[in-house]
Amino acid sequence: MIHGKFDLPSRGKRQRVYLAPMTRMRGQSMVEYFIVTAMAVLVLLALGPNGEPSAIQSVIDAMKQAYAGFTFALGYSSTLMVF
Repeated sequence: MIHGKFDLPSRGKRQRVYLAPMTRMRGQSMVEYFIVTAMAVLVLLALGPNGEPSAIQSVIDAMKQAYAGFTFALGYSSTLMVF
């Protein structure tokens, strides 16, 4: 392999095939991953229709409510007296 080219045997002849450098290929996939990830983050952070909270904010609110219920249950159970 010399400068991105190599020989392939094909029916008695040799053909020269150009291969793109691996670093350029890796760079392209990194850009694609970045674009897809950025779009996913924008979708999650965007406000819903009619000014509703974003998907991330809805998940955070649900976790706060669940944790508040959990801590209330823990606090309530420690005041019970077993007879």
